[in-house]
Amino acid sequence: MYRKSFEDALTDIDDRFIEEAIGYKKESKITSLTDGNMSAAKIAATTLITLGILSVTVYASVLVFRNAFVQDHSISVGNQDYVIDSAIATITDDIESTIPTASTEHFDGGADVNWTSKNIEKYDSGIINTYYYYDSIGKALLDYEFDSWVYSLPDDAESVSVWEMVWDDYKSTDISAEFSYGSGTFRITDSFSEGNVADDAAFVVALSNTSNERVYRSSGGIDFTLVDEVSDVTQTYVMLSRDKYNGYISFKGLSEDEIHQVLDMIK
Repeated sequence: MYRKSFEDALTDIDDRFIEEAIGYKKESKITSLTDGNMSAAKIAATTLITLGILSVTVYASVLVFRNAFVQDHSISVGNQDYVIDSAIATITDDIESTIPTASTEHFDGGADVNWTSKNIEKYDSGIINTYYYYDSIGKALLDYEFDSWVYSLPDDAESVSVWEMVWDDYKSTDISAEFSYGSGTFRITDSFSEGNVADDAAFVVALSNTSNERVYRSSGGIDFTLVDEVSDVTQTYVMLSRDKYNGYISFKGLSEDEIHQVLDMIK
């Protein structure tokens, strides 16, 4: 496997893609996540920043979530040699003019499928993105298998989508759902990769500024590392990474007790 240099990654911007509804991007050497409230341009920038420094892997099966590491501008799991916080900190640059365009096809669902609609985007780089939209997380889980913690959540998400990205011999599949809960909302993502997958990894959520790192032990005995992103609106993040799956939850407007209630659902 090879790893692109940071400079090469920046020159590849015309071949990258963006999906604001999903809020994160991955490719065969990289896993990179950002919060869905970031602008499309900033999400694209995050992807490019991490292209040169991160890799994806399939891990041996484990029964607990991997330890999360907090830096000034990220929370991550995996090989910390690849997590260059100073590079992640530059993702807030304005790059609207560099966002590429793509050919897009739209399809409506029907009685013979579980999704309500899908969009297919094709790029000159050979990347094909397919976005499936569902009216419940339960219907999405009829089509895909994700980590068991996703099945612990209630089936009342306000928006649910699954993103498949194919690039040569690499494929990633990601689910994203947003829930109203208590005094605010929370968004979950979970993902897995197949095919051309590197043998070492870091999985990163890029944040503007981190604060108030703490650990909560759930009623199920799971230790979760929580960290706040301090910007215009403070949000709290938790990473969930084990076996071949990588994901996170972001909380907005929830009290600490309400966050704990959600984490107590996770098995």
